[in-house]
Amino acid sequence: EMVREGLPLNLDRIVLIGHSAGATLALWYAAKVKSDKDLICPRLVVAIAPITDVKQAQTRQICDERDAIALYMKCKPEDGFEAEKKYSSASPIRLLPNKVRSIVVAGRKDTIVPYEMITSYFDQVKDTSGHGPRHELLELDADHFQMVNARHPAFQSIFTRIEARLSSGE
Repeated sequence: EMVREGLPLNLDRIVLIGHSAGATLALWYAAKVKSDKDLICPRLVVAIAPITDVKQAQTRQICDERDAIALYMKCKPEDGFEAEKKYSSASPIRLLPNKVRSIVVAGRKDTIVPYEMITSYFDQVKDTSGHGPRHELLELDADHFQMVNARHPAFQSIFTRIEARLSSGE
């Protein structure tokens, strides 16, 4: 809306940051960006503890409320072909390659979003998008909420990496 109204917004400096479901949405948006000529192409996406495979998350019932994903999706993957398509289109792992630079953050002590779900996603990112400086996996000794607690060292580590990536001119 700010863009349409002509308000001063530097579109070259947008960083999407999300945690958990918000991180999933940030990765989903990044997957929809087709080129850096799109109206809003983030300079960087930071996905902290993202649910990278929505179907797997529902099957494993990884959220605090066991049916949170099915309630959000308004269906279960086993409800048929359309439900299966809906889950695939919502899962960042099914939308690769991703053209937007990213930092994907995984907490080794996260008991909500499994560490291996995130590292499996990152392995696919490397295979489809290339590794190098564009995409980075940041592994932390932290649980799901410590990563977004401003007083925890994990939080500081994330913002240190963001600052480094932005100051490097990527």
